[in-house]
This record gives sequence, C-alpha cells and structure tokens, in this order.
Amino acid sequence: MPSKIEVWNLAFLRIGHDANIQSEAEDSEERKVISKLWPTARDTALQAHTWGWAKTSATLALTGTAIAGWQYSYRYPVDCVFARYINTGDRHKAAVPFPFEVAYDGASGRLIWTDAKDAVLVYTASIDVVSVYPPMFVEALSYLLGAQLAMTITKSAKVRQETFNAYSLVVAQARANEKSEEQTDPLKESPAISFRA
Repeated sequence: MPSKIEVWNLAFLRIGHDANIQSEAEDSEERKVISKLWPTARDTALQAHTWGWAKTSATLALTGTAIAGWQYSYRYPVDCVFARYINTGDRHKAAVPFPFEVAYDGASGRLIWTDAKDAVLVYTASIDVVSVYPPMFVEALSYLLGAQLAMTITKSAKVRQETFNAYSLVVAQARANEKSEEQTDPLKESPAISFRA
C-alpha cells in the first residue's frame, strides 16, 4: 500500500514534475506546497464519491433544542466529510432512510436536523491513514492534487485542466466499479405474490 509521500510524489509526476520528496518534515518547496494542499484535496476526493471503504457510522449526539420543522438536532461528527443517510442502527430499516438537513449553529459547528430518534448517521469519514487507500482512490487523489499543484508548479492552465479531467474520469470509473464490491439483501416478495404460488 502507498505512503503519503508516494502519493505526493505521484501527484507531481501527474503534472510532469519529477519531485523526490523523502519526508513529511523536509524543507523542500515541493513538500511545503503539497502539505498545505493535502487535507483539503484528500477530503474533496472523499466527498466526490461514496467510497465504500471510507464508510462508517456513529450514533449522533443530541444538541438540545430542535429547529422548527424537525424533532431533533444532533451534532455533526467531527470526522464526517459527507453525510450519507440516517437510520436507527437496524440495517433492515435503512432501506427507507430518515430525511435530514445539515445546518450550522453559528457557534460550535455543523448540526444535523432530523425526525429520527436515536439517530445513527452513516457517512464518509475523513481518513488520513494512507495505507488503507485502495488503488483507485490513490489514482483519483494524486490527479486532484496534481491539478491543484499545476498552476503553482507548471504555470499551465492546460496541464491543470488535463489533470483535473483525468481525476474526473477516475472518479467516474470508481462510481461504475464500486457496486460490484457489495451484495445487498434480495428484494422480499410481496405477500400477495407468495399467496398466488
């Protein structure tokens, strides 16, 4: 599995720049630039697709007062980059997820408003453990980082656009591929159909 340094060097390679970063602490200009871009690019790539490997869930913490129109107000998890759906922890009831809305309380961060009691949020987590990144995510992230580096390093809008287009193609391919890595429950037959048999 790749390291963060390998992903960084791959991003430079995507734009035709042969960087040779050796350490997250080195004093090179390349390292300084890419380390500033890393957290935002990583989370942007995670938000771009519902990557199955980055899915997690958490029971949400109530914040107290609910907003008009919703029964409950919960704190948005700190490691959440994309809220997928809310259920009550029973995967069989998740087929019809609860409606929710993401909001901001003006003081302590984002909230989730919903009518679900004891809500469990299924979401995409911000994951900085690069060794768990599958190859397709490494491809996508390295292209996105390359696109973000392009103007600073190459000064070429064409290189930036080409690299961003490559990122978009990898994400599209991931969307097409991902469904083959899961198996859903079979649809239950209607009692009326069962009775006829």
